[in-house]
Amino acid sequence: YLLYARVFSTLFWAMQIKLLTYNIWFSDHAMVRRMHAIGDLVALHTPHIVALQEVTEEHWTALSAHPSLATYEWSSPPAQESYYTMLGSLKSWAGPREERRQQYSAGLMGRDLLSAVLKPAGLPPLVVGTTHLESLNMASTRSEQIVEATSWLTATSNASKAKDVILCGDTNVETGSKKSGAVEEKVRLPASWQDAWEVCGSGPGWTFDAIDNRMVGRLDGWGHANQARLRYDRFWTRLTSYQCLAMEILGTVPLPSDGSEGASEDEQEEFWPSDHYGLLLTLATRDDAVVTSTDQGRKSDIASATHSAKPCVTS
Repeated sequence: YLLYARVFSTLFWAMQIKLLTYNIWFSDHAMVRRMHAIGDLVALHTPHIVALQEVTEEHWTALSAHPSLATYEWSSPPAQESYYTMLGSLKSWAGPREERRQQYSAGLMGRDLLSAVLKPAGLPPLVVGTTHLESLNMASTRSEQIVEATSWLTATSNASKAKDVILCGDTNVETGSKKSGAVEEKVRLPASWQDAWEVCGSGPGWTFDAIDNRMVGRLDGWGHANQARLRYDRFWTRLTSYQCLAMEILGTVPLPSDGSEGASEDEQEEFWPSDHYGLLLTLATRDDAVVTSTDQGRKSDIASATHSAKPCVTS
């Protein structure tokens, strides 16, 4: 029976995809230690796909020094941008991919959509995009950018025949609470698109929390003044072959302060990996999902193993 459990656990894991989105915060505060902590989270959860926002050259140098980052194929940083998004996929999971950056026509902050078509062996292909939408009180601009991003991703899906589409990142959509009270910025997604947190998340889903994340309370004047607790970071999905299985918020636990001699007063305070929390989405293939011959062979091999295996007997 233990063998049965191991075999079916292996099959179930093989039919899942984990995606992580994380705004890593372009602040210099405890930068190297924070980037190492984010690398530790990647190593711990081993997501198949990692989407990052607010990446700078310095932050990327520190983050990519972590051994866990070397197991991913990463997008190329854009030229002449002070901060940007990055997309990584496990080298052992998906081979070479098609990717592109598209600049939004709306907005003054130079934001864009970074997307890739991923074709993991034995699983249905999918289109993944990450973005960092216009900040603060620019709700109308965000709405225009959402329309552009979902339209571009849909076009990529149609052209590549990858039916499943995922858009993730720091949306800056203000849903949650502020000192002034509850806030609920309306988001109009196209038909058949869903907010994954509303499907399989639990609780308010705040990923920017100036109260529990005391580093934000100390260092972010806007967050502190507004006592902001907002669900900025999201996954928007259009799923056919996959379904939402679980969601988890990462990076909520404070890390030890720097108690070394010569550390500044600020460095001696507790810190978090970022001013945002990370968001981990787990997808699973549907029972009726179309699979490749490779995957069908894997299923047949496992089925054969379970039929021929003898149950374990313990005394």
